[in-house]
Amino acid sequence: ADLPQLCQLIDLVKEKHGKIELIVVDTLSRALAGGNENGPEDMTAYISNADTLRDHAQATVATVHHSGKADNGARGHSSLRAATDTEIELTVDEDTGVRFAVATKQRDIESGKEFAFELTAVELGCDEDGDPVTSCHVSPADEERQGEARVAFSKNESLAVTCFTQLWGEHIGMQNPGGTGWPDAGTRWV
Repeated sequence: ADLPQLCQLIDLVKEKHGKIELIVVDTLSRALAGGNENGPEDMTAYISNADTLRDHAQATVATVHHSGKADNGARGHSSLRAATDTEIELTVDEDTGVRFAVATKQRDIESGKEFAFELTAVELGCDEDGDPVTSCHVSPADEERQGEARVAFSKNESLAVTCFTQLWGEHIGMQNPGGTGWPDAGTRWV
């Protein structure tokens, strides 16, 4: 319903500021305004509207969307992923603050590349009340900082690590035996 007004706004912005390079829809769920992201009708309507915005502005349209449960990729109807040219998944190591961006889909070229980065707060100025207005600056994380970041575990993996850590701390278990099928004797705790 708002597409004609958005196109008019695009024209006004282009007239005042010049070419538009990027339109960000944040988030898909909010843009659907109560629509069903699992239904093909609502999702294909969103895709069509995003294509119209892209063509009208001659700009890239980036959609911020949330992942589904248990590493199954983006939630919602499969038509979204089918229409997507580039999909980038973002994760963060809560302990270190190191973030990772991985291209999980890239049409016509290799995907799977990972980029580790950190966000640094920057002050842009003050608002009308004198409060600071901030944003962030993206900086590549060096190898040392990447090494500090922990691998995210699933719920069951976290439980297994917690149990092992507790048992090891209480000296329950033993060093591994050697022999066929085992690593060198005494190099692991079992």
